[in-house]
This record gives sequence, structure tokens and C-alpha cells, in this order.
Amino acid sequence: MNIIDFVANNHDRFKESKFGDVDSLVLCQVYYTRLEVVLDGEDVERESAKWPLKEFNKAEYFKDMFNDAITDKQNFELMQNVFACRRYRDILVKSIVSELDESSTKQFAACCYELDADTDYVCFRGTDGTILGWKEDFEMSFKPEIPSQANAVQYLEKHYGKGSAGENKRIYVGGHSKGGNLAVYAGLMCSQDIQDRIIKIYSHDGPGFRNEIADMLSDIIDRGAPPIVKQVPQASVIGMLLTQPGDTSVIKSSGIGGFMQHSAYSWDVEDGNLVELEQLTKGSKYVDRTVQSWLMSADADSRQRFIEALFSLLLDNEVDTVHDLKKISPTKLVDMKKSFDSFDEQTKELIEGMLRNLAKIAFREIRPDENKDI
Repeated sequence: MNIIDFVANNHDRFKESKFGDVDSLVLCQVYYTRLEVVLDGEDVERESAKWPLKEFNKAEYFKDMFNDAITDKQNFELMQNVFACRRYRDILVKSIVSELDESSTKQFAACCYELDADTDYVCFRGTDGTILGWKEDFEMSFKPEIPSQANAVQYLEKHYGKGSAGENKRIYVGGHSKGGNLAVYAGLMCSQDIQDRIIKIYSHDGPGFRNEIADMLSDIIDRGAPPIVKQVPQASVIGMLLTQPGDTSVIKSSGIGGFMQHSAYSWDVEDGNLVELEQLTKGSKYVDRTVQSWLMSADADSRQRFIEALFSLLLDNEVDTVHDLKKISPTKLVDMKKSFDSFDEQTKELIEGMLRNLAKIAFREIRPDENKDI
């Protein structure tokens, strides 16, 4: 059973069956659909503007809502069940924000779900299909704070700080992928008044933080921060990047390899809960060692040069979305490698070294014996 099956078969209202980890994952995936696109021009950030999820069940919306070319089919199936499900269909969504800013390398999206009159779920969307969004993720490795992290804190303060409409509300804060990173960061860096009203913070396979940021967040956790639910699939790749403050639970996934397991649709649900395992696969531990060793071996300036060079290379070759990566032919790859000649020797070594490591990771991903020791 996955989250689609869970929604299709669970019609208890929250007063009959309390909000849990699976609900958090469902609401995170719901916001991967482009609700803001179909509401364009309706002043979606206005505090009084609220829409029940079932109101999005209109055929004329679907082309805009399901357009990421990654999980459209599953998103459509999930939403059809959400629209019909007594547990979710009347949830009000509000305070919808979506920003894409090339000048600051920012891809940020957030919304609030009103679970009841006194409780909201604040959802930060994960990385979308844009190369800009993925570049911002990589920038976590050398920037003390990326633009989306700053925006996430501001979002909580605006909607739940002193003088706001939500100043007395209890809240959950969560996200999948980069959204999980933003949830942890915002939930720990917001004002004490908001922290005191946070019930839980959810990070579903969200990447971690630079060591100094992780240490700072760990100090906040030690002083009595809201409880954090950090979950990664058994062969996690994304959620094992950088340093993770707090404890992590391992979730059983039906996906083949870590990148496929990043999808929320691959996570196993049983008896209304995500199925937990004792530890990561050896394949995930290998990926963790490989990527972390590269990140830790290069100083911040080197990481920045590598990331700027890599993404300039992609954008110069008209790779604007993750979907465009699928269109790169072997001939195009050869041409792209030739363009390395325009970089200085140190940057070329960094790129070639990272590509070698990524090749090892990819090989490890497709090996059937991924649990063998290396």
C-alpha cells in the first residue's frame, strides 16, 4: 500500500483518526500539483482567501496542475482520491506562494492547510523540475543560508507571528525533499512564540545542512525545540546529503534504487503508518560516503566554482528542466564535455571528479546486488 491507497481507503475525519506521518506526506505531495497556477490573479496571498481542496476538481484546471513531466500520472490519481476522500476534500488551502527568481537563484513555494479552526499544516514544496531549483539545492553546500530558507522563516513569521491571523494557531510544519529542509530550518529559526505552538516538524527525505548550520540547529534542538520527524527511504540519496540535525527514521520503499525511492509514491504504508526499518541499505551508505566525501573534501569556494560551472554548462546547452536531461544524446554529452576546456584546470578536475563519483553512484543504483559490501 502507498499514499494513494491510503487516501482511497481512509475516510475518517481527523477528529476520528488523529493527524499522522502519512497525512503529512500526502499533503506535501498534494502541493506538488500547481494549485497556484489555476488560482493566478485571485490574490492567493490574501489572508481571507481560502479554497477547499475539492474545489480544484475541475477538468479545465488539470492541464496546468499536472505539468511537471515527472509524477503527473500519480499526482492525478492521488488528487482524484483526495477530491473524493472525506478526510481531505474539505481541507482549506490558503496563503499560497510560488516564486522563481533567476537573479537570486530561488525556487520557493509554500501554502497552509487549515485542518480545523485551531490547527494548520504549513507545507513547503520540494524542488520542482526546474534546473534553477536544483541549483539552489546544490548551493546549500557553500552558502550559510539559501534564499528559500530565508523565505521560509519569513513565511512563518508573516502568517503565524505576532499580529497575524494565525498568531494563536497550533501548527504542523513539513515538506518533502528540499521542502523538508525548509521545514526544519524555518521551524527552528522562527521566533520562540511560533516554536511554542509547533506540534511537529516533518522532513520527508529532505537534505541536511552545512556542518556549522547543522551544529547551530542541533543546539536549538537540545534547548527544547519542537519534535522533528525526519524520515528517509531505505536507499536514500537526497535525504542523506550534508549533515542531519536530530534523529532519522528509515522507511521501507518499493522503489528500485535511491533516486526512485525519493518519490513519496514508493513509500510503504501499513495500518495507517509508514513502515519503518532498522537501517539503511548498504547501497545508501555507499552513496552517502561517496557524495559526502566529495562535499567535505572541497572547500566552499571550490564547491561554488564547481556548481556555477556545472549549471552554466547545463543552461548553455538549453537544459532548463530536469525533463530536458532525458533528451541529452551521447553526441550532446561529448560536446558538453568539450566545453570543459573553457574552464580553468582546477574547475575541470572538480567537474570530472564529481562526474566520476556520480557514475559510480549510478552504477551502484542499477546493480541488483546493492546490499553487498563494497
